[in-house]
Amino acid sequence: MNQQTFNPQQILATAIRHHESGELDTALKIYKQLLSKYPKNNDLLFLIGTVECQKSNFFEGSKYLSKYIKLIKNNPDAYNNYANALKELGRDSDALINYKISLSLNPQDPETYFNLADVYSRKENYNLAIENYQKSIQLNPQSFDAFNNLGLIYEKIDDY
Repeated sequence: MNQQTFNPQQILATAIRHHESGELDTALKIYKQLLSKYPKNNDLLFLIGTVECQKSNFFEGSKYLSKYIKLIKNNPDAYNNYANALKELGRDSDALINYKISLSLNPQDPETYFNLADVYSRKENYNLAIENYQKSIQLNPQSFDAFNNLGLIYEKIDDY
């Protein structure tokens, strides 16, 4: 890269455009190049961790997200993404902790309630799963998945 034309903000904007358009490999490559040049840019840790998880590289994604939330403790999306990675890695108890932290930072996020309910359902804690699916539906009445999962739980417990 020519030093005169290197503009990290423009390069980051390009990476984000790739990310948003689903070109995850390209975005990841640029994010990692930027992180090697700017290792103190914590936002890159979040972005890399998020892309790794979107690519189903949950272990790798969890490493970046863990580093990020140790430094930046007020981003509910980071805790939610980290919890999603932990859930995919079978670490349900750790996922629950991080979903709850995410909700303490943003109690109006229907996606996090949905994710929390999924873990409770997996653990067969149906009362808490129902409670969290209902909260997700209350915040997002258009969530077909939350209605569907709630119905499946009622069917499991013969309460419909």
